[in-house]
Amino acid sequence: MDDESYFSFDGSGIANNKHFYYKEGENVDSESVSLAISSRGHSSAFICPSGNSINGNIYEKYCVRSRLARFIRNKHSDGNFIFWPDMATAHYAANVIAAYEDLNINYVPKKQNVPNVPQLRPIERIWRNLQREVYSGGWEASSHKELKQRILLKIWQSKTSTFENLMCRVKTKICQASRYGPIPFFK
Repeated sequence: MDDESYFSFDGSGIANNKHFYYKEGENVDSESVSLAISSRGHSSAFICPSGNSINGNIYEKYCVRSRLARFIRNKHSDGNFIFWPDMATAHYAANVIAAYEDLNINYVPKKQNVPNVPQLRPIERIWRNLQREVYSGGWEASSHKELKQRILLKIWQSKTSTFENLMCRVKTKICQASRYGPIPFFK
């Protein structure tokens, strides 16, 4: 499973902080962070300034070929995995699909990928927890380099058990959602 999230210099990207820091029309410096997770841990993070959109070429080169492939080799060499990207256009670009196939990455095809069901995607909780850790104690960055280092530190400090615990019931939740629909997850 993979996803992206955004981290601003001052924490304004966090829902609870948005009203305290953000001013209408203001350009907030931030970083885009891409990460793959599984019950066996996480990939190395790809971090770039958020003004740079991640297209299929960037995603293939920096996320799929250099990070995801290594993560799968190191943690899932048994082939017992299905990669579940989010619905971002870059994740289903023709060159990215060719890379998945070239690297023997079993992935969820776009037509079978369910959009807008964050309750089934524990990576959303990973982002929330990581943002809380990055900005704990009112921490703020003064540069892209400082923010990137802080994000990497907090990812590195995350325990593998965090990923194991969040991912352990994904298969069960997906089966339940396919049988009963996503509504039970809102209760």
